[in-house]
Amino acid sequence: MKYLITIISLLFSSLLLAQDVNMQTATVNQCGGVFYDSGGEFGNYGNDENFILTICPENAGQKIQIDFTTFITQLGAVPDVMSLFNGDSVAAPPYGDFSGTNSPGVVQATQDNTSGCITIQFVSNDAGNINGWAANISCLTP
Repeated sequence: MKYLITIISLLFSSLLLAQDVNMQTATVNQCGGVFYDSGGEFGNYGNDENFILTICPENAGQKIQIDFTTFITQLGAVPDVMSLFNGDSVAAPPYGDFSGTNSPGVVQATQDNTSGCITIQFVSNDAGNINGWAANISCLTP
C-alpha cells in the first residue's frame, strides 16, 4: 500500500509540473504541457502580434515534439502566419509557414538538430483574429 501511494503521488506531481505555454517571445525548457496561442485555452490571439517562442527539451539528448490538436488562423490578403523552425532560432532550417486551417500536424526536432529545440514565430495583422491553436508538447529520446 505504501508503494502504491508513493507511485500515485509521483504521477500526480509530474502532471502538475507540466505547465501550459502561451505564445510569447521567450525560450522555455519543458517536456509536457500544452502550447496555446497568446489567448490561452479559451481566448483568441491578438491583433498585430509578432512573437518568437523557442521550446527546448529539459535534458540533453532529448528532442521536442509538438502535436497540434487544433489550428486555425485568419486568412485574407495578409494572413496571420505561424512559421516553424528545426532548431533554437529563426535562422534554423524551416519546416514551413502555416495559416488558415493548414495545420502543422506533428512536428519533431530531427536527429541532426543538436539543440533538440523547435522555434515558432507567429505574426498576425490588425484585421481581426480567431481561435488560434492548441498543441501537446513532449520530448523524445532518440
